[in-house]
Amino acid sequence: MKLVFTADEVAAVLQMPRPEFERVRPRLEAVGFPPPITGLTDRWSIINVINWVNSDGRPNTPPQRSYASNSALLS
Repeated sequence: MKLVFTADEVAAVLQMPRPEFERVRPRLEAVGFPPPITGLTDRWSIINVINWVNSDGRPNTPPQRSYASNSALLS
């Protein structure tokens, strides 16, 4: 089962080319778009991205905890 999106896949979900996603990413994150998973380079939780898209970008939808970001599981 696939659990993470690459930057190219996130851009596709947001219906924009990757260079455009990279350009607007700081503004998206400022309004609640989920950051990449800690410890993974340019990988986003599929669940968090889809939840954010389905919330129409409203920042009141809390991100789901990612097992990949749980340091206890990684050690």
